[in-house]
Amino acid sequence: VTHQIICPMLDARRQHAFCAAYRYENGKLINVLPIDLRSVEEFIEGLKEMDQEMLFFGDGWLNHKGLVEQFAPADKVFEARAVDALPKASTLALVGAKKFEEGLIETYLEHQPEYYRPTQAERELQ
Repeated sequence: VTHQIICPMLDARRQHAFCAAYRYENGKLINVLPIDLRSVEEFIEGLKEMDQEMLFFGDGWLNHKGLVEQFAPADKVFEARAVDALPKASTLALVGAKKFEEGLIETYLEHQPEYYRPTQAERELQ
């Protein structure tokens, strides 16, 4: 558990990332900036409004670290430990176990993926 805003970033190329922001409140992870495809600059602008320390990780962070550091206040930017920098199956298993304990069960037949941008074929049709 950390006091910092948790900022996962998955690279989407062209200075964009799939990103969100979370914080812990009373031991629970709370989403404070919804998951979306954003330019790195737009993401940082949204985070700066919170005026808190930010903990970055993911391949989006690794690929856009220079951009983040260009737009964000240096005293607010922190990098996750190398061992925590990329997603792990074990972490996903812990999230699944927690959801199971809470009765939030979804079968593979019920699951629907969330798409944050149209596919390339859909973009080319427009």
